[in-house]
Formats: sequence, structure tokens, C-alpha cells
Amino acid sequence: MKLERHVHLHVPRKLNKYQVIQTELTIFFDMKNLMNQTNRSLLSLIAIFGTVVLTAGCNTPLASPAANSAQPDNSKSTAKIALISITSDPKVDPQAVNMGLTFAGFCLDEGYQVAIFFNVKGTTLPTTEFPDDFAYQDHAPMKTQLAKLKERGAELHVCPVCMNDLTISDTQIIDEAFVTSKPKLFANLGSDTMVFTY
Repeated sequence: MKLERHVHLHVPRKLNKYQVIQTELTIFFDMKNLMNQTNRSLLSLIAIFGTVVLTAGCNTPLASPAANSAQPDNSKSTAKIALISITSDPKVDPQAVNMGLTFAGFCLDEGYQVAIFFNVKGTTLPTTEFPDDFAYQDHAPMKTQLAKLKERGAELHVCPVCMNDLTISDTQIIDEAFVTSKPKLFANLGSDTMVFTY
């Protein structure tokens, strides 16, 4: 049997299953007028069988990333976390710093896990050099607020890079706070973390 028409198909290097099905059906419809009824029936069966085989894996459930993860369950991953970043100098802009401490208390009231990150000029607050009685207007002294926040469960992180820039030593950090590290700070960052900067 001599075919008068030639079918030229451009086949991509990598085909997904739907492109393969489309290519098979294109061949089928291009060739059906060139073949007799017996050959067309055979080609139909091949196209149907190929389609069934290629789509058989569609209903196979994929393993969830959690199922493949070797990481242990971490209760912090489900906690609501508020990270309060205090960058302002408490003596230059006491209103901003006081608001950051007040907001940290509000977050604790609402059941959030709270981490306060003292960095840039805010690093001067959680130090032994900062005055114990320094307060903004009629609010409690800032160091008194820090002690209460710590008692309620807030973590008080102090930036080591900023300490170095301001020549603050480890021994100058108050007992309620600690010199943080990247792993300790980043443990509070996740998809459910709210970050506020003052």
C-alpha cells in the first residue's frame, strides 16, 4: 500500500503524559483516512490502551513531604510566635521602645510565644549600664518591664554583632536577657511568626 501523505511530527525531547496522549491522537487522526477499516480498528485499540496505561498513575497518591521528613515533631512549629525587634535607642526614642515592650505584653496576653530581639541601638537597653529607673512618661521603668516579660515567658535576645559595634561585653548583659545566636533567633521565625519593629 502506497501512502500519498507523510506525517511529520515534531516530538519534544521530554514529553509529559498529556503531550504523549495528544501526539498519539494526532497520529491516529492523521492516519485514519489512509488506512483500511481493520488497521484503523487496531490503531484505535493501541491508542486507547496507551491512554489507559499513561493515565493509570494519576490516581496514585503522592507521599506527603511530612511523611518523608526525618525531622522530629517540633511543638514550636505550631505555636503562634511574635518577634518584637527593638532597634531604637531607648534614651533617644523612649516612646518607640516602650511601645515595643507594651506590645510584647499584649502578645503574651493573647497566647503568643514572644521573643524580643534587641539590636542596633536597642542593644543598650538590656545592659547593666542602662539606668534601672529610666521610664517613659508614667509607664513602669523599662528594665522593670523586661523583668516582668521574662517572668511571663518572653525570650530576651541580644544581638552579638550590635554588642560588638557598641563595645558591649557579655558581662554587661542583664540576667533576664542572653546573647543570642543565629539558631536561637531563627528558631522563632516561621510561617506563623509576626514580626514588629520599634
